[in-house]
Order: sequence, then structure tokens, then C-alpha cells
Amino acid sequence: MALNWQSNGNDVKAYNHALSEADIKEISKLLNTLDASDISGNIKTIHPKDHDTSKKDGWRVDLQSPSGTAFNVQVQKNGAPNPSTVGGVMVPTHLVNAIGQLHGADKEGSAAARKRAEELRYAVHGALIRSARTLSAKTTERGAVIPGQYVITMQKVVGQFSA
Repeated sequence: MALNWQSNGNDVKAYNHALSEADIKEISKLLNTLDASDISGNIKTIHPKDHDTSKKDGWRVDLQSPSGTAFNVQVQKNGAPNPSTVGGVMVPTHLVNAIGQLHGADKEGSAAARKRAEELRYAVHGALIRSARTLSAKTTERGAVIPGQYVITMQKVVGQFSA
């Protein structure tokens, strides 16, 4: 099975505001510049070259605490109080490790590694947008929004590289 994504069944506290379609488009644009080979290591912000994290209304992609088998990749709202997460995906470490050498001495890297990196980026992108679309508020029995009770459903990347 080629790479894809699905819910991992976990709801986590999230950014306390609904997302508009314009927000989703901005997040998608940010994710188009994500380099899947940056999904490794410890907690950090992944900064695409043209992304300004100082914008209070901007977005960022962060690595949060990994599990023993997966990296925790999240889209977060800049300048927002905790929680600022609007989407999250668990990316198996074996997939990141299997990308291979992207940059050789000649900076070209292997065509196969570039293809795997793009395939993983596509899966992470899809999973994060799907997760962001699950952002919802918990409500009372009468339908009133409970302040501070927004959640998202985390996703996970599944499958194997197609090549």
C-alpha cells in the first residue's frame, strides 16, 4: 500500500478558534514548502525559507515530543496562547529514515530519495489538513461552546513508499 493517512483515534486539545477556508488555504500553502527530510530530531520548529514566524497571524510546522516509533508533527498558530495546535500527525520514524540521501557531494542527491521525500511530504500535508478539518469545540448538552475545549483528531501516516 502506498503512503496514506488515517486517524490514530486520539483527540488532543487544540487552538481555541474555528478555522476558516482561508486559514486552511494558508496552512496548505505553508505545507507545500515542507521538506520531509526535516522531520527528524528533537522538538523544533520547521521553518520553510519564506515563512515568517514573527507574524502573529501566521502558521508554523513544529516537531513535538516523538514517541518511540513516530515523529509528532503539528501545525500551530503563531502568537496564540497554549494550545496553539490546529493539526497533528504521527510520522513513523522508519519512513523518515527510509528517505535516503537527498543531497550528495554534488547537491543533487538520488532521484529515488527525492521521490520518497516528496511522497512523504504529500502524505504529511494531507494528514495535517485532514486533522485541521477536525478542529471542533466541545459543547454543552444545550449546544453552547465550552470555552477552552477545542480538540483535533490526530492522524498517522500509514503504508509504504511506492518505489
